Amino acid sequence: MSQIGKLPKLLLHTIEDKSIYYYFTEAGGKFGLGHAKRYEAICNILPSLDIRLVLNEASDLDVVAESWSNSKPCILKEMIDSADGIFVDSFIATDGAFEIFQNSEKLIVIDDFLRRQWRRGLIVDWTLGAERWRNSVGERCLFGVSYLATRLPFQLNKWSPDSGALGVESWTIGTIFGGVDSQALTEKTYNALAEHPSVIHFGTSAYPSYRLFRDNDRFRWDLDVEDLAKNLCRCDVVITAGGQMLYELASMGVPSLCVSTIDNQDEDFRKFVENRFTFESTPSEIISRGIVARLKDLRRVDLEDMSERCSQSMGDGKRLAQEIQRYLCK
Repeated sequence: MSQIGKLPKLLLHTIEDKSIYYYFTEAGGKFGLGHAKRYEAICNILPSLDIRLVLNEASDLDVVAESWSNSKPCILKEMIDSADGIFVDSFIATDGAFEIFQNSEKLIVIDDFLRRQWRRGLIVDWTLGAERWRNSVGERCLFGVSYLATRLPFQLNKWSPDSGALGVESWTIGTIFGGVDSQALTEKTYNALAEHPSVIHFGTSAYPSYRLFRDNDRFRWDLDVEDLAKNLCRCDVVITAGGQMLYELASMGVPSLCVSTIDNQDEDFRKFVENRFTFESTPSEIISRGIVARLKDLRRVDLEDMSERCSQSMGDGKRLAQEIQRYLCK
């Protein structure tokens, strides 16, 4: 399976809390890998908890996990009743499934993209600026990037580009479009940047371009998460799409040039652009020679300013972990 979506070996650590928690979500080719990355991030910040992945039956992610279905409410209820608490990170659950989720002893909602009117639970939405415009729901809300959780290597590594050069001609340009590159942008950006001296295209074997470029030395395929974070930090700027990867780059202070490729990325994309946490681009620009001109407009001082702003603003997971533990102990 693709290493960007590789999940942690959760049971290798000593479980201090004997309780069992389920993480209900969906992931794979149809949904991308962002939810799986968030699951791993939550496990990283709460290493003492036994949090077990439960994937919707429509998922095609190649991992060992239990399954849940909208069409089997009795089984879903049995699973929830057997757990000490649940995490819910889903935008395909039906109204009926969401109603069952709310019967859990302890309910933690991650992302809450659908903005449901939760009656209870701990509601987490680390969308940039959410604390200023979201209405309170549930028992307690944690809104904004101060509650961000990213995978551990994205907390430990910081932007340290190889070149440090002033001119874009000497910069190392990276590209990464999530775990599956659903819009097949990698091949086109490869062609658009073919004449730039130093480009690294990151991706997984789930990318449409994998077979074509699997042996090309400009590509880094299926890196484990530690190597991925370290290599991204060596780039001067990374071209990417909205989603969890955008937050992971920002948490390391890596300057990015971003496009929105699907509807559920629009909100993050707009907020990052508005707050100068990423440079704005479009899919049509990054797959044409226009991307060369766009990069030439950037200055080293712009990159450094963005890096500092991101590093100072993104949460490291500690605050979120404390709040979750406090909620579970109530």
